[in-house]
Parts: sequence; structure tokens; C-alpha cells
Amino acid sequence: MEGARIGTRDPALQRMIAVPQRARSTARYALLALALGLFATPAAAVWTGFGDVRTGCNGTVFALATLPDGSLVAGGSFSECDGTPASNIARWDGVAWTSLGFGASNGVDGQVRALTVIGGALYVGGGFAQAGGTAANRVARWDGVAWSSLGTGASNGVSGNATVLALTAIGGDLYVGGNFTQAGGAQAGRVARWDGVIWSPLGSGTGNGVSNTVYALHAMGSDLYVGGAFVQAGGASANRVARWNGAT
Repeated sequence: MEGARIGTRDPALQRMIAVPQRARSTARYALLALALGLFATPAAAVWTGFGDVRTGCNGTVFALATLPDGSLVAGGSFSECDGTPASNIARWDGVAWTSLGFGASNGVDGQVRALTVIGGALYVGGGFAQAGGTAANRVARWDGVAWSSLGTGASNGVSGNATVLALTAIGGDLYVGGNFTQAGGAQAGRVARWDGVIWSPLGSGTGNGVSNTVYALHAMGSDLYVGGAFVQAGGASANRVARWNGAT
């Protein structure tokens, strides 16, 4: 009887051949990966402070923003950062902290609670009444050289003992939220728009804006989303969050 022949097409033999081939392929891949550093241990994530002695700022920071040059601005309730006098707002350029303005009138004279950037200018909101020694009611603009108010005279900014708690931008317009009831001397229920020239409420009549404090603003396309402690927006029911579609 002729002995049985086992050809290379025999399934059992193919499986026997395939195992060492796969092992050799895996080994070659591992060696190549090691050579390319694909299996290198990633660097450990770490926290770092800001400043040579890592002291940062000597009070609470409530808001951060990035300027067009890549530097970081911090706003809050402090008088210095890393030993540099800075009245509630300061700039970190990657190496050192600097104030926004010079001398005793640098920065603002009260807490900073919100920051945003429009067209290279920094907008600042909070509980202050002056910026750079100039009257600025709870909101101000820093152009990289000097401070300015949003509006003129006693009706600049927003009303009275209020605090601006949120800022955002849609296009070139600034939207401001907080616990105020007037903006630019006109009625504005806790949220208002500054177009670079005048203030406008969001809505008309006594039902404009929202019925209680605004803590958060977010722009999505041309729509403004508002969050806070209110239960009405524009006189209609809206439990703590509402959308303004930009219509005027």
C-alpha cells in the first residue's frame, strides 16, 4: 500500500506552518516598534505653578483668558502675582507676571469675575467701579495700552451695586450677564449687549432680559444661551436656562 502523502495544501500542515510564521511576524514587529520608540513610556503628567518662586497670585482667581499674543490673563481678587503689584488682574507672558496699567492705578478697584477677548481687546467684568483710575461701572475694556469704560458719563457700564458675572461675544458684540437692572442708563434685566457704541437690552419693555441673576453665558452661532437663577426670560417661563436668538 502506497504511503500516504501530506501535501502543502493539507490543512493540518498549513496550521503548523502558520503558527511559527505569525510568531516571527510578531517578533519582527516588536523589534521595529522598539527601534522606533513606539513602546516608549509616556512622560508623566505634572502640575506646575506660575512664577520663579511658584507663588502665583495672592488671592482668588475667578477668570482666565488668552490674548492674541498667546499670553494668559488672570482676573480675580488679589493685589499681586509673584511679587508684582497687580490690582485684581494680571498678565502672564510665559516668563513673568505684569500688571495691566502702571502705578497705583493699574488694574481695577474691585473683583474681576469674567473675561473675554474681542478683536484683540480684553473685556473685563466684575464688581469694580474704576479701571486704570477711570470710572468704569462693573465692565471695562483694555486695549493693551489703556483702560476705557463702555459708555460715557455716570451711565457707563451697568448699574449700581451690581456685579458682572459672565461675558461672551457674538461677532463683534459683547454680551454681559450678572445681577444688574440697568446698562448704559437704560433698563436691562440682568443681561445686555454692547455693540461698541451703545448698550441694548435683550428684549423690550419691562419683560426684557431675565428675572434673576445670570451666572453663565455661552455663544453658539448667532444664538446666546443664558444660565442663572431665573425662572422667566422675556416674561415667559424659563427655568434657569434660556436662549436668545439675536433678534432685535
